[in-house]
Amino acid sequence: MSSLYISLVFMLAIAITFLVIAVPGKITAYLATLLVLFALALYLLFGNVAGLSTWLARGQTHYNLLVAVDRLGGMDAIVKRISVHLTDHPNDAKGWMILGKIWLAEKQYLKAQAAFSRVLQLEPNNKEAHKLLQLSTPSPAS
Repeated sequence: MSSLYISLVFMLAIAITFLVIAVPGKITAYLATLLVLFALALYLLFGNVAGLSTWLARGQTHYNLLVAVDRLGGMDAIVKRISVHLTDHPNDAKGWMILGKIWLAEKQYLKAQAAFSRVLQLEPNNKEAHKLLQLSTPSPAS
């Protein structure tokens, strides 16, 4: 069986699972569960097991991160905690790097630039900070 068919069955199983969420019912849930298990079995027999394992591990890591962020009160609370920490420990390059990454992800480019610049004051050879500073600096219009 080709990987295309396996992928199609797997996508169909996901679609039916979403349908079950939208239209709950015992028979639909039973069929969707069987289809998901069948697709997973086909994938394990003929597909890329290592790729599936990696994908599942990344999903678990992402979920754990979301749970941790929620437990800390959300991104705003995390930024506030890091900012307070940096007020007391202004030479913490790692703290500035984390804050800069958060601001870059939130598209607060001026704040990200300031944070990465601070990292570079503390660690002038920090290659990651150099790259991230470039990413946070808009290129001049041509």
